[in-house]
Amino acid sequence: MKPAEHIINQIRRVLSGPAGEIQAMVGDLQVRLKLADWDRLGCLLERLEIKHAQGDSLGLDPARIAGKVTYLGEALAVIEAEENGKKAILRSAPPRR
Repeated sequence: MKPAEHIINQIRRVLSGPAGEIQAMVGDLQVRLKLADWDRLGCLLERLEIKHAQGDSLGLDPARIAGKVTYLGEALAVIEAEENGKKAILRSAPPRR
């Protein structure tokens, strides 16, 4: 089983209410989700944290992530990013008229 499938299975087992926090771990990778709401059609994701258990950097580029996630109703945009690359805030960026 791929790590992503393992995390998804853990999320499905833990998710039991209309909102909540989910934590999953695969090897040294820790994933924490905070959902504001969810139903059979989707979810309102409030926070997503992905980190290495030993605190090592994952080397993720927030701008690249925003460019790769294209299946949402609105595009993602990097709102803030720390210079050391450890934290970034990405939010939906609705098109303006």
